[in-house]
Amino acid sequence: MQRAYEMYQQEELVCYLQDDTQIVRPLSPVDFERIRTAFNTEPTLGFLNPCFIRGINFTKGAQYNYDSELKLYFRKPSQRSSGTFFSALLIMKPDRLTAAGWTFEGSEPANNRLASTHFREMGYLFAPFAMWLPEVPAYRGKKKTLGLKLAEKKRRCGYYPFQPMTEAEIKTLESRNPAKLPIAEDFLGCGENEPPKPWAYNPLTNTGWIKTLNQVEVSLRRLFR
Repeated sequence: MQRAYEMYQQEELVCYLQDDTQIVRPLSPVDFERIRTAFNTEPTLGFLNPCFIRGINFTKGAQYNYDSELKLYFRKPSQRSSGTFFSALLIMKPDRLTAAGWTFEGSEPANNRLASTHFREMGYLFAPFAMWLPEVPAYRGKKKTLGLKLAEKKRRCGYYPFQPMTEAEIKTLESRNPAKLPIAEDFLGCGENEPPKPWAYNPLTNTGWIKTLNQVEVSLRRLFR
């Protein structure tokens, strides 16, 4: 992320996505104008999130407020290590980060802490255009634990690409009442081969003893490596 930031510091806007995300609709001139207006109106705004809100967040007590002037949602601060001030999926103005002396840290929690010292909470778009793919396999740590393998089987992890939004679906998204949050499960679909809702983005989510088994194996690996 730091390398890309240094390469494109002269650009007006830069968007970061990852290999487990998908752009689900085309961006219009209105989208770009809304993004520019938000940054220009709020000088303490460092980052925007281009993604829909995860439905599973609400099982963890997440809350969002809507700012009618900025046309953005803001997540209420919590004990989470990321997602309030920073996400690795983002839209930014490089010159704003440069003015703040920004340098990307090595993890999302570290960047979230750093962002909280420079900027206000990260804004979530009223009409998002990207989303994490649900139930993707995980390869953290290079070698899968037995617990992770069992969790992926239990959650039916695999490749579930989103169907591109139709014009009618985009119109519904953009014309809705702001009281209705842009929750991914309410606006996106993967066709007939769709995993159960709410979608998860970590195979170990809600897997009970399997998650504990994974934690034990990870701890043993660290102890004996």
